Amino acid sequence: FGPVHSWRVSFLEEAFVLQRHLNMSFSEVKDLPVAYRKWFINRIVQDINQKNEAISGNQNQDAGHENMSKLREYEDKLSKNS
Repeated sequence: FGPVHSWRVSFLEEAFVLQRHLNMSFSEVKDLPVAYRKWFINRIVQDINQKNEAISGNQNQDAGHENMSKLREYEDKLSKNS
C-alpha cells in the first residue's frame, strides 16, 4: 500500500516544480486540475530536455573555438570559488 500520505508528497513535489519554474503560487497550483498540473510538468521537462540538447549540440560545434575554451576556464574558476 505504501505510506498513507504518499499522495501529499507527490503533490508537494509537483507544487515545487510549478512554483520554481512558472512562479505559480501554492494556491494556484492547488487549484489546478490534476491533468493540467501533469501537462505543465511534462511540458517543463520537454523544454529542459530541448535546451540540454541544444547546449550539447553547441558544445560539439564550438569545441575548438578559442573563446569557448576561455569561457569554460572562467566557469571552472567560478565553480571552484563557490
